[in-house]
Amino acid sequence: MLITFFHNMTLIISYTFLIVRFKRFVINQEKGLSLFIWTLPVTVGLLASLLMFFSVKYKDMIFDLRSVPIFLATYLWGWKIGVLSIILPGVYRFYLGGSIVWYGIAFDILMPFIVGIFFSIYKSLTPRIRMVKVGMALFAFTFFHLLRFILERLTLKLPYYPSFRINFFLLIFSYLSLIGMMLIINDSNNLILLYRKLNFRADYDQMTGLLKLDSFKRKAEEFIEDSMSIVMVDIDFFKEYNDNNGHLRGDEALRTVAQLLKDSVRVDDFVARYGGEEFIICLANLNNIHEAVTIAQRFRQEIEDYSFEGENGQPNNKLTISAGISYANRVNSLKNLEHLIAKADQALYYSKSKGRNMVSLSSN
Repeated sequence: MLITFFHNMTLIISYTFLIVRFKRFVINQEKGLSLFIWTLPVTVGLLASLLMFFSVKYKDMIFDLRSVPIFLATYLWGWKIGVLSIILPGVYRFYLGGSIVWYGIAFDILMPFIVGIFFSIYKSLTPRIRMVKVGMALFAFTFFHLLRFILERLTLKLPYYPSFRINFFLLIFSYLSLIGMMLIINDSNNLILLYRKLNFRADYDQMTGLLKLDSFKRKAEEFIEDSMSIVMVDIDFFKEYNDNNGHLRGDEALRTVAQLLKDSVRVDDFVARYGGEEFIICLANLNNIHEAVTIAQRFRQEIEDYSFEGENGQPNNKLTISAGISYANRVNSLKNLEHLIAKADQALYYSKSKGRNMVSLSSN
């Protein structure tokens, strides 16, 4: 009996390791997490069925650890994953037959599914990484085993000692298997979250939450053959704002300008921090150059209209921006992103030299 349950436990832990490795392989692909979620019930159902190959048989009953993966899948992912996970083991247990086949299906397939639903905090399926709450999961699993043992005693009238002995070792190995599964899952999820955090820090500016320049350039290269504009933006007299209000308020103003720009762009456009108080914007899929000018003027007006703390010390008592625009389409010669950025920067310099709080268009 101990060897059989040990085989069940090692199969569960090995299988869980393979599943989380597969998840880490697909997770960063487009729709990878959704793909993993919808293949999960198949893998859980297959695991629960495999566990019945290594089982303890007593008075036409089959004892194994199939309830562990069924319970955890339902507890973590809710009833949709749970109900799909119990189909394959339910069919297989019915195929194995026996005079009390329905008790086997009810006690070790339906009951962990129902208890998992009752304790699960995830009532609907949403594709995201979830950490297992170990204490709550163990409490719920203990409740399931206690309920199972009571109902088994009331309905099957098995001899007390052999029934208690089997259920005792069943519970011990179930706990070990469940803890092993949760540790593997949490360790894998921690690695995935850490990888995402590092990727975010590599691609995004920590101060403003905007793209970094290198990430911006990689993304902008995708639109270089179509009609697009580069807009360079600089906060006017930002050094004076910092001197008058302090760097903490200056940092807050930077974040506010960044958010206003991000909120103002269209769906296909994107913004990055160029450096210091400068920002760079890619306007993609434009109809003509006049559309780019209109959008940039909207940026300038929204910043001018916004009330920044401490802006009374600025010229005209307003914190404003200047902007420069370069434009490329399928027929003009500006097909190099660095050239586009340089021309937009020249136009920005012209705006600043002519009094600031204005938008200028590159000569090209």
